Amino acid sequence: MSETYWEYDSTHRGIEIQRWMPGPIAYGAWIDGDWIVRVSKSALKDLIDDWLGPEEPETYWEYDSTHRGIEIQRWMPGPIAYGAWIDGDWVVRVSKTELQGLIDAYLDVPVVTSISISAPASAEAGVPFVVSGFVLDQYNVGMGGVTVYLYDNGSLFDTTTTFSSGYYLFPFSISQAGVHELAARADSVEDYRDITITEAAPEPPVITRVTIDAPTSADAGAAFTVSGFVLDQYNRGIGGSTVYLGDNGSLFATVTTNSNGYYFKNTSISIAGVHELIAVAESGIFATKNITITAPPVADMPTSLTISAPSSVEPNEAFFISGILYEKDSGIPIPNQPINHSYNGRSLGSSTTGVDGNYLKEVSIPESGTWTLKSEFLGADIYQTSRALVDAVVGVPPILTALLIAGPIVTGLALVIYGSR
Repeated sequence: MSETYWEYDSTHRGIEIQRWMPGPIAYGAWIDGDWIVRVSKSALKDLIDDWLGPEEPETYWEYDSTHRGIEIQRWMPGPIAYGAWIDGDWVVRVSKTELQGLIDAYLDVPVVTSISISAPASAEAGVPFVVSGFVLDQYNVGMGGVTVYLYDNGSLFDTTTTFSSGYYLFPFSISQAGVHELAARADSVEDYRDITITEAAPEPPVITRVTIDAPTSADAGAAFTVSGFVLDQYNRGIGGSTVYLGDNGSLFATVTTNSNGYYFKNTSISIAGVHELIAVAESGIFATKNITITAPPVADMPTSLTISAPSSVEPNEAFFISGILYEKDSGIPIPNQPINHSYNGRSLGSSTTGVDGNYLKEVSIPESGTWTLKSEFLGADIYQTSRALVDAVVGVPPILTALLIAGPIVTGLALVIYGSR
């Protein structure tokens, strides 16, 4: 008679199926801790499927197409979404059309396609006039930060940079009478304008430009300087000119330029936010400058501090001062804060609270006597600062438990030090 035994047959959804040998006449598998035997392997697989439940389909990303050199993949089974690497980021959209639009926006970097130049038809020799215009991209949108080269009869006379709107302007004057061809160029795009310069008798200086300078930011209430120049048609400073200074449309000072046309005013602003400063000359010409005023954090969180130390030690004997700093109302420990230590006004150094608000400082005192130990938290950020001190000398009895002083932030502890007799 042949030997009978179970032999590995196959694996179905992670569960091993064995067959009865010789044969096969039956199939067996461990299902939910029980050894189950069926004559049909398909019947046994059905039992495994019933136990494991419906099999989830595998999900994965699969190549879909390529748009302008960038591969697009779709989520399978589905598709229910499309993804692509755009500028180093994996971007997913439900609509492939929307994803293709994002690829187009990434690849179609704005480029200069047109420039315009504007200037008066005529001007007197030596009298400033303004050359201005716009630089536009292929979407007819202004391009900021573009360098514009300005020419007079083919000779470069200066460069300027467009504002964020694509607009540029440049004050200019020509001393030689005649017809002059002005040109503005950005990248390889150009535009032209003729101007007739006529001879003219010198005229007295008049205000044609005012400038304003100030820091881009300052703390609320902190002093800063507003300054600038008042210039004439020859780009020279005009002395003795009155300049009106405003903040968000409200006048805050009137100043007078010195002989060089320079003015300045030391001032401060107490309200946080973005403020538009303006300097207006007597002629009505003005200039603006934005400044951001930042408010300091408000310390409004009451705190409490405890202190503990031995009741008596010998002179120069090392001992520890310890305690806890925490929020008074919630009892939450305050970590990473400096604690100053002293005895009768003499410094013993400082320590820093740990993650649980505890501090520990090893100190020693060389002199005999009864001293008042102090631990002090000076406040930081939102935590309140207190300058209240405990000046009274505590008597000789031991002080082994922590003294808790309600309210920020100083506690005192008397320590008796006995000298040699």
